[in-house]
Amino acid sequence: DNLLLIRGAKRFSSYEELQSWYPDGTYSIEFDSPSGSVRNTSLEFPQNGLPNPPTLSLSQDGQSICNKVDPAKDLVVSWSKFSQGRADENGILDDLIFVTLEDETGQRVSHSGRPFENMPYLTYADSSHTIAASAMQPGKTYTLNVEHAVLTDTQRIDSVPAMTTYAVTTRMTFTTAIDATANCSEHKKEETAGMRPGTDGQVVMFYYKDLSEVDRFYGEVLGFEKTLDYDWIKMFKTSTNATVGLVAESEGAWHDVQEKNAVMLSIVTSEVDAWHDRLRQKDGIIFLKEIGDGGPIRSFLIQDPGGYTIEFFEWLKTSEE
Repeated sequence: DNLLLIRGAKRFSSYEELQSWYPDGTYSIEFDSPSGSVRNTSLEFPQNGLPNPPTLSLSQDGQSICNKVDPAKDLVVSWSKFSQGRADENGILDDLIFVTLEDETGQRVSHSGRPFENMPYLTYADSSHTIAASAMQPGKTYTLNVEHAVLTDTQRIDSVPAMTTYAVTTRMTFTTAIDATANCSEHKKEETAGMRPGTDGQVVMFYYKDLSEVDRFYGEVLGFEKTLDYDWIKMFKTSTNATVGLVAESEGAWHDVQEKNAVMLSIVTSEVDAWHDRLRQKDGIIFLKEIGDGGPIRSFLIQDPGGYTIEFFEWLKTSEE
């Protein structure tokens, strides 16, 4: 009645990076459990490569969503065909699809189901999944994950099913509407007295004597997408609706460069360990705090060339999840 998941302690951004840590081939499996011991067993990772990442789309009431999700209605998540997915020739378990939804704190509020739990779950043949409206609240940001998992070796070990898998996840964020009546064809301004106006994103501005080094740092070292490039200001997209702006000190600048900055750029990511490993391999990165858990988050701190602190952190899962 229990599932055993053996996995590495890091996430990988490419198949090549995965291979450098865990190359394809045969792995021997030995472990003890309350129900017994497993010995002299092996599982195979063939050189099949990763499946294609799914492309996602959202709809409600049969209409594609072009604005915010209505939290009062069920949300249909669709994805591109799982072309590498197949039925299992051994008859143990077909290739799988998982759909999960997480709230702003990283708590999982919806899951499409797992096998061997006497509950419905998704396989390669499915093309959509419905998330109940009860999983969402108005005015909140959610992270949607859709995983396509190819099961490359399935077998039974003393009647217990075992398998290896290559899986790729596509992640997207969306915001639920505060006004549940808002739709794609009609957008009304909130004119009710006391109502808070909406916001579309956030930009934090950092000031520097010179932009050449920080321009390279945020673009080439951290790898963020540059969305604005002028002599006196550069902007980099750090997530879907968040941007950091790099401003050169000048006569027209609103602020002057400070000798010591009391501002920190905090970046929320579910892959904080992968970020830490990646930046540890870069030359010249100044680490202010090593990775570790503290309170509700796991985080580490670095310093940019202008002395600003950058934090990478993820919300820790609760014991009730």
